[in-house]
Amino acid sequence: MKNIANLLLASGLIMVFGCNFEKTEINDKKDKENALKLVSEFYTTLESENYNEAYGFFISKNTNLSVSERDTLLKRLFVSQLMKFGKISNVAIKSVTTKVSQEGNSKTGAYLLTYLVTRGDLHQTIEDSFLLIIENSNLRIANYNSRPIVLN
Repeated sequence: MKNIANLLLASGLIMVFGCNFEKTEINDKKDKENALKLVSEFYTTLESENYNEAYGFFISKNTNLSVSERDTLLKRLFVSQLMKFGKISNVAIKSVTTKVSQEGNSKTGAYLLTYLVTRGDLHQTIEDSFLLIIENSNLRIANYNSRPIVLN
């Protein structure tokens, strides 16, 4: 009987400690804070027109583009936004959604953020949306979409 009890205890310990447990957090306060901080720093670099620094907020891996091609396209986007709509005068958070999973030391996640950005003397409102992911333990912009909107 004692051997069976020891065997069951050992089997239970192997199952508990031998398995990796995944923990998923949705809209965790700390995850939101990290995402908001990253995007705030991104907007600061855009406001100062420091485009070389702004490139560093984006993921480094893209199967379709080299880093040089990516940076050239981003600079064109940033400059065209500035020329067409003017400088950023206000940034307001519209929505933030996060989903982060951790298994052992490995952390993955998706962060979706939307902002209303006012630009230029005409106060044109632009809706910016971001998809952030974790790349090499750092939060990075994987997708950035910017479109003018009409407010009623």
